Amino acid sequence: MEKEYRSYVEIEVVSKIQNLEEIGTDVEELSWDHSKEACQMIGIPIGSEEFIEIYKELNKNYKVSMEHIKFFMLTAMLTTKKLLENGLVTIPLGDNEDPSTEDVSKKIAEITHNLMSSYMWLVAGKDVLWPSNDDLADEIKVTYLFEVDNIKREEY
Repeated sequence: MEKEYRSYVEIEVVSKIQNLEEIGTDVEELSWDHSKEACQMIGIPIGSEEFIEIYKELNKNYKVSMEHIKFFMLTAMLTTKKLLENGLVTIPLGDNEDPSTEDVSKKIAEITHNLMSSYMWLVAGKDVLWPSNDDLADEIKVTYLFEVDNIKREEY
């Protein structure tokens, strides 16, 4: 559904969980991937007893998170809405200068899905992998990759 306001087009994006059982099977894969990535980062060998325990705990937490998946989806959609409305992110539409409302809706759904997955990742790791403030460096650093042509680089 869309409405026009002066120079704006309102697009209502609707998300629906199609098949909770199918998502439930994804939990096994999410738990495994999460366990592998986390254990590799902290030096725990894949297949070790400690790894298996982490996997079991994460799997249990992901299953509990499934009870709140619609809430995660709503939160991700509202976060996406705020980021877009405040101009903090834009929708990457490639060379498409006149995107359809369907194109925009699909991109919003992709952004929302990624946010929802990160919320589940975060919640599943609580009490299993969360480090305390003392375990982390004082400065948190993350490296981001951008296309060379998209960034004007300043010389220092």
